[in-house]
Amino acid sequence: MAVEIKTSGSPPAAWSDLLIADSGADYFHTPAWTEIAARHLPGGRPLWLTARLDGRLCGGLAAVAHGGRFARVHASAHGCSGGPLLDPDLDAARATGVTAALLDALPAVRGGGLATCGVALNPVHEERWGALLAADRRFRRQDNPAAVIPLQGGTEVLEACLRRSKRKERDRARRRGAVADVSRDPADLAAYHRLHMAASALWGVPAQPLALLRDLLEAPAGPAGGTAWFVCVRYEGRVIGGHLNLQRGAWVTAWNGVTDPAFARTHYPATLALWTDMVEAQRRGARWLDLGASGGSASLEFFKEGFGAVVRDRGWYVADTPPVRLLRRMRSAMGRQDSMVGGRRWHDDPLSDGRDGAS
Repeated sequence: MAVEIKTSGSPPAAWSDLLIADSGADYFHTPAWTEIAARHLPGGRPLWLTARLDGRLCGGLAAVAHGGRFARVHASAHGCSGGPLLDPDLDAARATGVTAALLDALPAVRGGGLATCGVALNPVHEERWGALLAADRRFRRQDNPAAVIPLQGGTEVLEACLRRSKRKERDRARRRGAVADVSRDPADLAAYHRLHMAASALWGVPAQPLALLRDLLEAPAGPAGGTAWFVCVRYEGRVIGGHLNLQRGAWVTAWNGVTDPAFARTHYPATLALWTDMVEAQRRGARWLDLGASGGSASLEFFKEGFGAVVRDRGWYVADTPPVRLLRRMRSAMGRQDSMVGGRRWHDDPLSDGRDGAS
């Protein structure tokens, strides 16, 4: 089977057709995400790998290349999902062949020297392509399970999913004057971002730029959909938390979130924000709310379970050049944490149970 692979810095005209046709496509497959994420990474540039059979577009992989001396090519940026998109009319053998051709092309784009590339799969694409990637000896798999809340049914169904303790926290927060709603006010986002910067400093990770969050909120929906919305939690006019949600079709990802630790045990902003995420996502027609990984934190997993979240399998697959593999082994031998390519998404981890104030 002769698959023609091309790489370009802009999406092909038929990319929207792939997005619409692939039932596993989410916000992180949209051109808006790829272009905005690349814009705010050092040396970032968007890439689209496209596969054609007999001249017809039948598959694609969006990625972001960034970094300087240590080059990274990730599908997708920040460890977010970015698996291959395929024409659903392909039979099983051709679909596997096209996917394999796209995966072959990614290390070629990565190049040699100090470089790495990675593919993160969402739960739907993990079921389809996880075994193929796991069997590829060029890639090493890091388990990155996602906590996902089903949103089918009405608000009363969501209410029934709440653990009694979470229902009490939500109601207590409201009685004490905390409110949560969807905001497009730049002042709310800026106030939230100050919390995000403080939390990022505590976690020891780079903060996302305010301009990145603003660009996501302001990006128009493309032909295949995709939108961002911000849930803001306030008390007496002060922003005490929020979640930036990214949606395409049935899937919403609570991508960036934090709350003020000063109010964690009194006004429960994490609980109020997540409940508002659920209600708003359902109102917008979503069927799933992805809360991401828990980073091995039992308390964080317990917090998410309190809203009816179930664990869905998901992998992060990394292919290093030989020099990078050697560096990893040296770092491991010295007992140093491998921070060159994160298997977990730090922006997914913080949904607090109230013990550390993050959400």
